[in-house]
Amino acid sequence: MKFSFLSLQFKRWPLEYAFQMATEYGFDGLELWGARPHAYPFDIDLTAVSEILSWQKKYGICVPMDTPELLSYPYNLASSSPKEQEETVVYLKRAVDVCEAIQCPAMLVSCDHPGYGRNQHECWRLLTEGLKEVASYALHHGIQLRMESLGPNTSPIVSRSEDLARLIADVDMPNFGAMLDMAIPPLCAEPYAQYFEQIPGGIDYVHLCGCDGIFETHLQVTEGTIDFAAMFRVLSRHGYDGWCSLEILEPYYRDPELYLAQAAQFLKSL
Repeated sequence: MKFSFLSLQFKRWPLEYAFQMATEYGFDGLELWGARPHAYPFDIDLTAVSEILSWQKKYGICVPMDTPELLSYPYNLASSSPKEQEETVVYLKRAVDVCEAIQCPAMLVSCDHPGYGRNQHECWRLLTEGLKEVASYALHHGIQLRMESLGPNTSPIVSRSEDLARLIADVDMPNFGAMLDMAIPPLCAEPYAQYFEQIPGGIDYVHLCGCDGIFETHLQVTEGTIDFAAMFRVLSRHGYDGWCSLEILEPYYRDPELYLAQAAQFLKSL
């Protein structure tokens, strides 16, 4: 396995600082948060591309995944607004261009809540059509897409492993697959192993975080209800050898280095 962390943890610092911290605490990669001030797709010009490539070389840190922001942003493939749907596709295609330019092999996508009172079949159709278009574009540029499930309160469209399996079948593109966020299965009363057993092509990317099994919180890995020694045993049983990317959110923005150091120490102990 290789380890990284989402640069969102350092959103109050410049992006280069996150690369520096990845080296300092022994991580193999840095998952790029595709939003301001780090890597909003429309901000990434030739100068920014050159900087990101130089930081990868300088700090010996690769970028295994780019995660354009799709939550709390004006982008949603299942939106009731045709304009928002269209702009989301343009946004994600631009993010694909960024991946290719900075030599990042994969991009993470998700679908926020489409709004109450919506027809779920229509939302699914819009999501599928949008993902097909983006996946086709990404395939042409040699980029993999990985779909993330969200908690039922965040996204009633894609929350369970069976939702991901169905979506992969409906999008039907060779570069489109799924990943596992450790905070989600407990909210859906699902075993983690189900993701490995139901997802066609398997899981090759995991978000590590602690969770309380009640809310969609992304806690420090030393907190919550997950026994990580046992979790890594489960991953091992399924032959998992992909990326494990630390994703801890509020309230850890206050002192991200401290919490990164704590997480690194804990993971190394395992």
